[in-house]
Amino acid sequence: MSRLAPARRSLLGGLALLANPIPAVASTSSDVALLTACSRWIKCQDEHDRIDEPFWKMPGDWEYPADVLKQLDALSEERDGLRERIIAMRPLTVEGCRAWAQVALRDMVLHLDGTVPENADHYIAWALCRALVG
Repeated sequence: MSRLAPARRSLLGGLALLANPIPAVASTSSDVALLTACSRWIKCQDEHDRIDEPFWKMPGDWEYPADVLKQLDALSEERDGLRERIIAMRPLTVEGCRAWAQVALRDMVLHLDGTVPENADHYIAWALCRALVG
């Protein structure tokens, strides 16, 4: 066995991780706090989208009902706080990097089909996140 075998196994193991979906929280990970924050951020975004989606389809001028606006504001506030926490953390594992990339992709302003124009300032960051998430 060569001296490079353990490093090669680590590399291949890391690449295998990239091909698999990220668990919500991995109890053995060094990134438990980061994975938890990222998972909660995604859930807040999903809930925000679920509540907001019917209004996207409404024609003409309209306003959110007060109760809906209150829900959306609360979710936005929680999401903003989570974003600040996530940015302050540093991922220690591939799993943590992938979770952070998922948040970054959802947080970017993209075309409706989920793409970004190649000449956009943040295209390189979008491309990196897409590569990490798979």
